Amino acid sequence: MGGAALAGDVDSYCCVCHQPCDYYRGQHFCGGWLPASSSKCYVPVIVCKGCAQHQPDPKALRCPLCEQGFYMPNSKPNLAELQ
Repeated sequence: MGGAALAGDVDSYCCVCHQPCDYYRGQHFCGGWLPASSSKCYVPVIVCKGCAQHQPDPKALRCPLCEQGFYMPNSKPNLAELQ
C-alpha cells in the first residue's frame, strides 16, 4: 500500500514522527505523568519501524491525550447535583 493510500485508510500515527502508521507491536508506552495521581500514563503508543530502529527515549514518548495536555482531575463531579 502506498503512502497516500495508507494516509487515507489509517487514523493512527507514530508518536515520534507523526506519520500515518498501522504497525503496532505493544513495545512502547506513554512516558507522560498524571499529576493528580503522581503516576505514569503508560498508555500503549505506536512507534513506526523507522523510529523504532533509532530506539526513542521511552520518557519522551507521548500518547495523544498527553500531547494535548490532558490531565486527570483531582476530584470527581457530583453527578447528583447535575440533575
